[in-house]
Amino acid sequence: MCISKKIAIPSGTASLNYATSSVQILSKFPGGLIFTKRKPLELSQKISTARKIKGLTQEELADKAAITARTIQRIESGETRPRPYTLKTLAAALDIPYEELVDHQISTADSSDTNDILPTDREHYQLQLICISCFSYLVVPLVHFLIPAILLKKSGLQDHRLVTFARTAIRRQVYWTISLWLILFATMGYNFIRVIYFEKTGIVNFLWPFFLLYTGNAGLIFLHLYHLKRIASIQFAAK
Repeated sequence: MCISKKIAIPSGTASLNYATSSVQILSKFPGGLIFTKRKPLELSQKISTARKIKGLTQEELADKAAITARTIQRIESGETRPRPYTLKTLAAALDIPYEELVDHQISTADSSDTNDILPTDREHYQLQLICISCFSYLVVPLVHFLIPAILLKKSGLQDHRLVTFARTAIRRQVYWTISLWLILFATMGYNFIRVIYFEKTGIVNFLWPFFLLYTGNAGLIFLHLYHLKRIASIQFAAK
C-alpha cells in the first residue's frame, strides 16, 4: 500500500522501519530531509539509503565497518548478498538496529538448506554456467572439473551457501573422475583374470562401464540444473 504522507527526519538520523517501508529522498531543507513512504525497499537500497542519510561515502562506510569499499559497492548494486556478520557490522556502522536492517526474506535465508537460497539473477546465471560447464566431461573427462572450478573462482560469488552449492557440484565431478578410473582399472583386472584363468570367457566390454558412468554423470548434472530451476521459481514467487 502506498502512503503519500511525508515525514521530516532530522539530518544524521537513520532510524527507519526498513523492514516494512522504503524511503525516497525528495528534497533537502534546513534541519532535515523530507522522505515519502513507498513500496518495500530491497536490502541493497536500504543500506544505500541509510548511508546517504548518515552522509557517508562508500569508502567512509567501508572504513567504519572494516570491510572493503568494493564489497560496499557490490552490496549496494545488488550483485551480492551480505552475510549476517557483515550485516551486523554495517548496522553498527550506520547506527541502525540489526533487526531493522534485515527483512523476513534475509532472516529466513540464514538456513543452510540450499532450497532457501534466493540468489540474484547474476548469481543464478553464474551457478547455471558452472553446472553446464560440467558437461565438458564429454570432451575432456579426466580434467573437466577444472573448468567449473575456474568459472567459480572468476564468478565473484561471496554468499557461502551459493559457493557451497557450486563446490558440491564440482566435488562430485572429481568423485566421478576417480570412480571412472577405479572402475576401468577394476574392469581391466577382471578381464585379465578371465583371460589368464578362464580362457577368455565372460570378458566385460569396456563400453559398459563408460556408458553407465557417462549416463549417470549426465543425470547428476541435470539434477543440479533442476535444483537451480526450483530455486529460480521460488525467487520469482518471492517477488
